[in-house]
Amino acid sequence: MKKEIVILFFAVFCCTYCQGQMDTTHYAKNTFYIEIAGNGIIGSINYERLVYSKERKNISLRIGLLPFYEKTASFIAVPFETCLFFGKKNFIEFGFGISYYHGLAVDNYNGIPRDSYLFGGSYFIPRIGYRFQKRDGGFFLRIGGGPFIKLIELYQYRINNNNGGLLLNSPFTIGLSLGYTIKT
Repeated sequence: MKKEIVILFFAVFCCTYCQGQMDTTHYAKNTFYIEIAGNGIIGSINYERLVYSKERKNISLRIGLLPFYEKTASFIAVPFETCLFFGKKNFIEFGFGISYYHGLAVDNYNGIPRDSYLFGGSYFIPRIGYRFQKRDGGFFLRIGGGPFIKLIELYQYRINNNNGGLLLNSPFTIGLSLGYTIKT
């Protein structure tokens, strides 16, 4: 939890400092997009705000949400990320994010529920990728990947008197984002 607070404090400090350095008068600042896989574990709906832009260097902040529900599992994932990207229209991008998750899963055997699991925690996700984004807004595309690094596992246990593990089987993620950038 301490690591998350330090990282979020650093991100807010950078944004406050960057607001004074900003030259985004001709740059579209708000992006809405859907990410498949990526930092939201299986996907997410996201909002991103450009907070710094000077020459070919840009910094943006992102927040996302994935409410997921099916018969055997339900959870929520909330990815936060600071993105640094370099270029004019085609960018190389570096992201540093934290994804929080919380949920419940049911272990079924032939359709009969046997055990239920509660789980929650957070991951740090450093990411590198490619971004296509026009200066004046419009279509947005992004693809990137990076490892899931567990920061905190708040809880992970079976409800029905057994011990066990759950959820994130892959230590690496690749995400594809499609959306639209709006000039405000």
